[in-house]
Amino acid sequence: MTAALVVKIPYHRWQPVHIVTMVVFSLLTVHALLASKGLGATPAFAISAGIFAVVGTLSMAVRLVDKARGGAEYEVIATTRTAREVEISLSPAGPRTILPPTAGQFAFLTASPGGTRETHPFTLSSAAGGRELSFVIRALGDWTSRVQDGLAVGDRVRVDGPFGAFAPSRNVV
Repeated sequence: MTAALVVKIPYHRWQPVHIVTMVVFSLLTVHALLASKGLGATPAFAISAGIFAVVGTLSMAVRLVDKARGGAEYEVIATTRTAREVEISLSPAGPRTILPPTAGQFAFLTASPGGTRETHPFTLSSAAGGRELSFVIRALGDWTSRVQDGLAVGDRVRVDGPFGAFAPSRNVV
């Protein structure tokens, strides 16, 4: 079991770890690239390290730009509760929306249930391609437990995504 699955550790304690990971990745990548020249590394290692550095840096840049944009604003239009989960239905609250999601994609939801603003990834459970979005959120931790009763119709949230391509291509024969 990884430490990320321990639900007794609040998410706000994990957030700095994610930021430190980005910094450590950057430092280790620069170190590997500089050290490979001095150690007489093979061309294959230098090319692999270079590709790794470019892909990792571009991934971080894309994520930071998305984070800085803050996603699109949505309004909670319905909540459907069960014993262990809540389905949150959202409608665009402004001119900006996320791209139409496809089956299996996820998005980052930023909300402030109970006054604690956090961002978490959730699988989109709404029909593919629609303007309205929905997420099913199970109470598995401190923040997701607050979502169960903390989000109400009319609340504003931010959605960033969609991400992932877990559905097979429609062109597959």
